[in-house]
Amino acid sequence: MESQVTEPYEHGSMPCIACNADCEFLSPPEESVWPMVDGTQFEATGNYGSTAYDPIGGENSCLQVTVCNDCIRNYQHRIHFIRWDTGGDSGYKKLQSRETFDAPPHVDEEAEEAKSQSVFKKIKAGLEEAIEWEQRDIG
Repeated sequence: MESQVTEPYEHGSMPCIACNADCEFLSPPEESVWPMVDGTQFEATGNYGSTAYDPIGGENSCLQVTVCNDCIRNYQHRIHFIRWDTGGDSGYKKLQSRETFDAPPHVDEEAEEAKSQSVFKKIKAGLEEAIEWEQRDIG
């Protein structure tokens, strides 16, 4: 298979590796870091034992994948949050802890706005009723 150079930022997005949803870039392509608006990018420099990708001396190369926020939430039971102890001169990281990952819940902004409007309407109605009662008492 022949390698092919691609420029993902030409399109302003990268597809999610799990569901193929477009994840948009936040910064312009001239910047060296491409933060995502609705996803996360991961890089891997290789993995000893991998038959798919483990370059020898691949300090200047890596694989990069994008995972959309929905897939991170939907598959959080398959994701681990890992803390490393990087102390010492060996250059190796020592596993400090491995925990299940709890992604923040998805916020439906339209539903939240509708709920807020409903609450405001109830507060307004309550204030109007209180003013009406007060005016009866005064009058």
